[in-house]
Amino acid sequence: TAWLKTNYPAEFLAANLSSEMDNTDRVVTLLDSAHNMQIEILPPDVNTSYSDFRSLDKKHIAYGLASLKNMGVRAATAIEVFRLENGNFETVFDVCCIDSSVINRKAMESLIQAGACDSLKGHRAQHFSLIDVALQWGQKYNMENASSQESLFGQDSLISALSQPVLPNMDKWSQEECLNREKETLGFYLSGDPLEKYLD
Repeated sequence: TAWLKTNYPAEFLAANLSSEMDNTDRVVTLLDSAHNMQIEILPPDVNTSYSDFRSLDKKHIAYGLASLKNMGVRAATAIEVFRLENGNFETVFDVCCIDSSVINRKAMESLIQAGACDSLKGHRAQHFSLIDVALQWGQKYNMENASSQESLFGQDSLISALSQPVLPNMDKWSQEECLNREKETLGFYLSGDPLEKYLD
């Protein structure tokens, strides 16, 4: 393990994080180790993360989605596979096109609160307010998609018939609320710390 840590530090840490993802205290310790070794743990992101923690290069590790509260390996793997087959997600509605038996309300709450949907259109407050609407839209899309495969008009008519709902006009969550929700979902603060403003 000393040889691996010296010669393949990112891969070594990613493997350790993946094997310990159910143990929050151990994850925090490993994140500190990564920081000390100048290896950046990228925040969870539906467009860059995988089910497990994975080294992207010598200095970057993609956050494992399966470690998020209420996610699990099945839901995280479904996101990974769907993205690899269909390209990057653009909206929360795209994420909800995944089978509703896998991606449910609790999974969406975790993704949004952990910041894993930050690369999509809109902000966390908008995404969170639309979870039920997005899940219903995803179910309808999949039903229409299944029937349009046998239809004369096909995919083009499906896209025009099912335009995605508009994001509501509302304020973003405060930095403090974002951090508190991150802690609730991840078990620790990832993008910052509430005490950071008192550092001096």
